[in-house]
Amino acid sequence: MIKNIKYILLFLLCFINCLLQAQQLIKLNPQFLEHLMHQNLEQERLAYYNCVEFKDTSTASYAKDIVYLAAKFNDSLLLKKYTFFAKDTCDLIYVFYGSILLNQSHMFSNITNELRVLNLSANKLSELLELENFWHGKVNKNINSINFYSTTEAVKTMERKSILLASLFSIIIPGSGKYYLKQPAEATAALFLNILALAPLIETIMKVGLISTATLLSGLVFAPVYLATIYGTYISKKSLLKKLNLQLKNEVFDYCTYQLRN
Repeated sequence: MIKNIKYILLFLLCFINCLLQAQQLIKLNPQFLEHLMHQNLEQERLAYYNCVEFKDTSTASYAKDIVYLAAKFNDSLLLKKYTFFAKDTCDLIYVFYGSILLNQSHMFSNITNELRVLNLSANKLSELLELENFWHGKVNKNINSINFYSTTEAVKTMERKSILLASLFSIIIPGSGKYYLKQPAEATAALFLNILALAPLIETIMKVGLISTATLLSGLVFAPVYLATIYGTYISKKSLLKKLNLQLKNEVFDYCTYQLRN
């Protein structure tokens, strides 16, 4: 009898745990989703998110508030549902910003197509498409961006650099390839380390000659430092571009957040 009670309790605990996990998967209250198909949503948003940062209801931008809250609470379902009835040009632009913040790349093309139908100005549409490209790490070499100018120019400059030329510089003078790739601090450190490793080798050659055990040992100390400098230069362009693209993505993120909150 006691064993049966234990099994029943264990079953109930498992059942409750499944219910709790299922509840966590529900991002939005189904009743609240029904409210999304209507206007005058400020009270529903206030109750659902317990958020008090709303503007005066007579001048409130519902689209901006909804999209901002979707991004703030990482609520992609809310953004998708709102897209179904956000047909105004400004509303769709806000949804575009939100889709970037929530990394909903599949929504970009649909929104831009709708904006074309609504005859959005070519300049604004170009700006949005540029934001999408920047989010994906794509920088057009032939276009000078108004937004994020310094970062995009840094990306263009780095893409024009020849990694083979940088490696050749480092072969001739260790660390010089890093100078070529606009990494003065790392270049100086690499040059200093190579000088420290090379000095004992030169001293040993001058004292005991080129062919000796001491020279071989000194060479074994210098060779890894020298080769590591060349290899570090060879892979540095890819690493630098990755950092610049991440910086650009963060700038796009900050820009979209600013547009939704101001």
